[in-house]
Amino acid sequence: VDAIERHLRLIHAPFGPLTDAQWAHLARHSARTLPDGHLAVHYDPGIAAPLAATPAAAVDLWAFWDRIRIPVLAIRGADSDLLLPDTLRRMEASGARSLVVPDTGHAPALMDAGQIAAIRAFLLG
Repeated sequence: VDAIERHLRLIHAPFGPLTDAQWAHLARHSARTLPDGHLAVHYDPGIAAPLAATPAAAVDLWAFWDRIRIPVLAIRGADSDLLLPDTLRRMEASGARSLVVPDTGHAPALMDAGQIAAIRAFLLG
């Protein structure tokens, strides 16, 4: 599990600043036991290979976005290179609420008490 935690700290550093306890929690819940008794990460490490093999096509999804008729909380890591600030502003202009997680890349871990409170408030609101 320690090796998995070291691996996660390296590859998931963009999740944002996490405590040692949070990294340990992620490691425990990101490990699976293989048939031979060894531990491995509980996801396919090659998950991004198909995306890297094919250039991304420009697709306009705003027509689908505009059909959403329920409350939306758009969560953006402040350092995300996928959900750009202009895109978030357009989401907000259409009525979405937003949460920007500082010092974080595209996929915030959402383990911080303040982040959890903001999501809870949205869900209960």
